[in-house]
Amino acid sequence: MVFGINKIKQKTTPLDKLNKNKIVQRRIWLVVTILYMVAIVISSMQPSKAFGRKTVSKELFLNFLHIPAYALLTYMLIRCWLVLNRKVLIFVFISSVMFGVFNEVIQSFVPGRSASLVDVSLNVVGALLTMFILIKTEPKSILL
Repeated sequence: MVFGINKIKQKTTPLDKLNKNKIVQRRIWLVVTILYMVAIVISSMQPSKAFGRKTVSKELFLNFLHIPAYALLTYMLIRCWLVLNRKVLIFVFISSVMFGVFNEVIQSFVPGRSASLVDVSLNVVGALLTMFILIKTEPKSILL
């Protein structure tokens, strides 16, 4: 007894331990995702001369990097959630697309860079790719 109050020790069940592990994993994914988002913003703030001489093939390559970059971002954002359902998927998709738009706006202020609807479209394709793969591989019950 401490100050007249009985301390009751609660037994931890395997389910409690599992929930704690999921929360820890979610926090790790959140930190990693934020760091990834910072890396995307920093890379988009580099002046165009940082990438060397522009060629058509280099330009196409850099543009198409938006697809895997935003597919990965969308996947990472999904992993930050404990519960996965239709509302979460819609929120993650909108968040990923809005981050891409925000990033393009920031990029428009960088010397030698410009905002591009093509880049935003490729970001959307990347986010949709992750959603498509998730819908095809996950049980249908998460989409209710």
